[in-house]
Amino acid sequence: MRVLTLCLTLLLTACAWQPVVDVYRQPAPGEPRFYVVSVFRGVPTPEEKIRYDFDYCNWNPRDPDCMSILMHQVTYVVDVQVKDTAGPLTLGLSAYDRTLWRLHVAPGVDLKRVILSGRYPQTIEGVPATTQVDLKTSARSECKRCTELPGDYSYLKLFDYRRPAALYDWTVPLPVTAFQGRFEGGSFTIPPQPEP
Repeated sequence: MRVLTLCLTLLLTACAWQPVVDVYRQPAPGEPRFYVVSVFRGVPTPEEKIRYDFDYCNWNPRDPDCMSILMHQVTYVVDVQVKDTAGPLTLGLSAYDRTLWRLHVAPGVDLKRVILSGRYPQTIEGVPATTQVDLKTSARSECKRCTELPGDYSYLKLFDYRRPAALYDWTVPLPVTAFQGRFEGGSFTIPPQPEP
């Protein structure tokens, strides 16, 4: 019975960590698009990968290298290639852990708005100067160009990197065009690219 329980637990855990890509609709040319990217965490920067031995700390609270991870002080990175030039875009970017979102916006992209959300601080770079950047996090973020969204907000109740729609229902008047989610993800493309 124990072996069966362990196998079932491992199977469910593996399924929960699987990447999710859902394309909900194909907008007409010129129609507004709303893309959502959601992760539990991104990938550590090369400096932090060296500084914190992620593979061998074994989540020991007495290990100083692990404390920064356990206290959510490590900044993870997610790169997003934005290539959709067929209409105005809104991006919803959501991560549980402390995250730096790096946007790489192709020429001709009309990026109107970016919404950052998370439990821990979120920051962003690579956003065009004319793009509105909104923020809603449980912990205070040092995003200098972000406007804090008002209202009551419980990230822990709303967040699931596989189903983040509840994060945006109250603030974005557009239906979701496509959603991409992973437990740990370092790179995404807008619009989603087919898996090889």
